[in-house]
Amino acid sequence: MSLDPHLVQPDLTALESFILKAKSVSGRVSDANMAENQLGALECVYTEGPYTFHGSYFGKVDQIGQELIFFKDSPIWGANHYAKLIDKQAFSLRKAEEVVAVSRSACYYQEHRFLGRWHYEVDGYSYEDDNSGDVRFFQGMQTISNGEKLLYLIYYHGGLIETALVES
Repeated sequence: MSLDPHLVQPDLTALESFILKAKSVSGRVSDANMAENQLGALECVYTEGPYTFHGSYFGKVDQIGQELIFFKDSPIWGANHYAKLIDKQAFSLRKAEEVVAVSRSACYYQEHRFLGRWHYEVDGYSYEDDNSGDVRFFQGMQTISNGEKLLYLIYYHGGLIETALVES
């Protein structure tokens, strides 16, 4: 990725720290921080200092979502995901959300990161997060399985938004 030398990239350490906070606030288990908009999407907005997180999620069982982070009202980072409940008979949405939330929280709080390979066991279910890249550009897949049986998956990708490179 070629960057304009006259512009300064966002502080990646501060950005990653804010992403971790925003992702823990926007957890899907209780939807406590969510509000439904006119289009039927659940939305979460979280602001701290010059950063604002805006998440928008459509669907329940099978879901698509977008997360954007703004720095002083300019978009600087984004991520998209598609989540699918593979076996609706053997695994409930409530359980999928619980396993994802517990596993992600463990990664966010124990490891202080949201990217990088992660494996976690919750109530006999295996949560795997396999991804490549870093906060600037990444892609990955999260799965929940019971033994060899795939129950739930999430494909995701994202990174810096080039137009968001702002002068300090």
